[in-house]
Amino acid sequence: HPPSEVSASLDMLRAAREFVTSRSLPFGPRIQVAGFSQGGKVAVAVAGALQAGADPDLQLGALAGIAGPYDLEHAQAPRQDTLDPYGVSFYLAYTAIAWNPIFGIYGTPSQVFRPPYDRTLPELFDGRHSQAAVFAGLDVPGKVFTKAFLRRVAHPGGGLLRGEQTSD
Repeated sequence: HPPSEVSASLDMLRAAREFVTSRSLPFGPRIQVAGFSQGGKVAVAVAGALQAGADPDLQLGALAGIAGPYDLEHAQAPRQDTLDPYGVSFYLAYTAIAWNPIFGIYGTPSQVFRPPYDRTLPELFDGRHSQAAVFAGLDVPGKVFTKAFLRRVAHPGGGLLRGEQTSD
């Protein structure tokens, strides 16, 4: 969720500035922002906020946003069928579960996941399971997701579309 990621990042930069200056150490206002994967997308959003003047005492010095999930709506979602199916299941499940509290993707997990995944996947994405454990609990998209949800992914609307647009 870019607004919260940017807000948290700017708060951390301000806290770092306060900490450093309270110890009479120099703090340069030109910020170098970098990130990989999800962090790449966040880095680009933070850079945009700095360029837009989110904090007049902080300026963008450099940006390296690497391998982020960019342009979900137009580039990534339409290519789901050309990508590694287990990777698609992983990221699509992660996205649905993570976005649901923010964008209202589903009312119950069974609206997105077929049995038994409607019971197992929400538990696997609880932040306590390793990526390897999550992948071990997955299968190809046609077995994990309901047909109705896969149609929604192909032609997003409502909360799914708001999530894609907000994340881009």
